[in-house]
Amino acid sequence: MLSSHPLLVEANLDKGTYSHGEPIKVNISIANRSSKTVKKIRVQVRQFASICLFAQSEYKCVVAQVDS
Repeated sequence: MLSSHPLLVEANLDKGTYSHGEPIKVNISIANRSSKTVKKIRVQVRQFASICLFAQSEYKCVVAQVDS
């Protein structure tokens, strides 16, 4: 059941580019103005790449995930 009051979520990375193996810091702000309890949050950082060899291809993969 949905609430008429909003749940506001904002996530920011501390920078735009990371090197392989470098920790990814995610800052999350949640304003729960609903009457519902947030039981679980999943944060994923995905990598998107466009590669043009013989034809244009796009790839995406999850590079980090945290469940809380």
